[in-house]
Parts: sequence; structure tokens; C-alpha cells
Amino acid sequence: SRDRHLDQVRGIVEPILRAGAPLLLIGDFNVVDREPGYGELSAGLIDAQRAVGVGPGHTWRPGRLEWLPFGLLRIDYLFSANGVTPVSASPDCTPTGSDHCLLQGVMALP
Repeated sequence: SRDRHLDQVRGIVEPILRAGAPLLLIGDFNVVDREPGYGELSAGLIDAQRAVGVGPGHTWRPGRLEWLPFGLLRIDYLFSANGVTPVSASPDCTPTGSDHCLLQGVMALP
């Protein structure tokens, strides 16, 4: 079902990319960047972590390890396109009771 949801997201993204409108796509996509689904999701988009992030950008850890000050997998993303340019991206994994780290970034608009 995750892949079906990724396809639905791409169905929303494609017309925006074709129209050339500024795009910012942020979310928990439950896919790591080594999976085919990541390639399909990120096609034509800038991954802020890859472009300007420092370190691996891991944003998730299992619930029983929520106390860790770092993530173990990167499944949350900041994507942009059509002139929206990433300036910085980083997770804040200060323990807050969630299995996800806060994902923060700065983007420049056209």
C-alpha cells in the first residue's frame, strides 16, 4: 500500500512539475533512498538533504529507541522543484516522545 500512496503523490506532483509552478513537498514517505520507490518519488525533484544537508539526515528510530538523540533511517524528506532552492536541511533528533525527528530546512523562493 505504501507504493500505491507514493504513486498517488506522484500523480499530484507531475502536473505541478509540468506547469513549472514552484513546488515544495514535505513528508514522511516511509521509503529509504535505496529503494526503487524513492527514485520514482523523487524524479525531477531536489532532495534538500542530498543537496545541502550535513550527515546522513536520518529521521526515524523505532519507538523503543525514541530516547536516542539520532535517527536510524531516513524516511522523511524535503523535496523542491521549479525554482524553490534548498539552502539548509537537518534533522533535530532531540527526544520528544516521537519516533520521528523534527525535519527542518530553509528554502529560497524564486
